[in-house]
Amino acid sequence: GYAARLFGAFNYMLPNLPSKTIDYLMLGLPLTTLNKHQDSLSAKFVGEHVINKKGDRILVRNCAVYPQPLGGYAAYYVICQNEDEHPPLALLIDVGYNTVDWITCEGLMPNANQSGAVERGMSGFLREVAKSVMKAHAIPNSTESLVVRLIDQALMSNRQTVKLSSETLDLTPHLEAGDFVLEQAARAVQNNIGHGVDIEVIIMSGGGAARY
Repeated sequence: GYAARLFGAFNYMLPNLPSKTIDYLMLGLPLTTLNKHQDSLSAKFVGEHVINKKGDRILVRNCAVYPQPLGGYAAYYVICQNEDEHPPLALLIDVGYNTVDWITCEGLMPNANQSGAVERGMSGFLREVAKSVMKAHAIPNSTESLVVRLIDQALMSNRQTVKLSSETLDLTPHLEAGDFVLEQAARAVQNNIGHGVDIEVIIMSGGGAARY
């Protein structure tokens, strides 16, 4: 699935790649899998790849794999900083579906001692909200995965309601049921980082960033 998305991105890039060559491809992995899969992922995408059914090919000369939260830092620095400014010491928090990853860095130099990941991502939050909705409306437990998916879609669309069995249900009173998942994630970050008195900026990224 991720390879398909990457090749889809290559298709968008193709008109601006007259040589059909990428000198350096930068990819990210969660901190929970970085050490285990970093080398194999890098090796997988070095070389020539057929990226669509038309047979278009792209050559990747080099591939580097970084901790996933660094992507948020790069985006922040390009948008918010001037070239002559010293890169701030930043705490990067990447809220994914399964995990919350964090790392501190200065420039693109990460501090491995102040980094980690915890399985308190959006999926945990959504499951707790779903359980609250199902209990309040006597919805069978067997439909939990469906309810989670509907709630996820609603929140991504900034809606506070879901429709189940032709009934529109208000999510507002149930959202606090998942708050402890967010609090556990925040506590895990704090336990690792400490007081963080030298941190200049905190950057949140990932699909669950706004909620967290």
